[in-house]
Amino acid sequence: MPLLRTHDVQLRTGNLAAVIESANAALELERGNVKALFRRGQAYLAQGDLAPAKADLMLAARTDPKNREIRQALEVLKLRQQEERDKEKAIYAGKLLW
Repeated sequence: MPLLRTHDVQLRTGNLAAVIESANAALELERGNVKALFRRGQAYLAQGDLAPAKADLMLAARTDPKNREIRQALEVLKLRQQEERDKEKAIYAGKLLW
């Protein structure tokens, strides 16, 4: 499918909004398309939008649980989530919240 190849090129060039847009178009044509979910999840992850990245990557992983690329992306997501938690802890360290 040409839309899926387009996702790869757009991800490599950093055109993340276009990846999300073309993944949305692919998902309109074929709901639950694993590659489209994976690419859109990657784009969200690259943007730092962790919640939608997790939703897409988890759905892709449920659909194709043996896919190594999806599992690797989920590991990256876990690391990014931990980094975000650590940043929040550092910001609020020593501060009392009333």
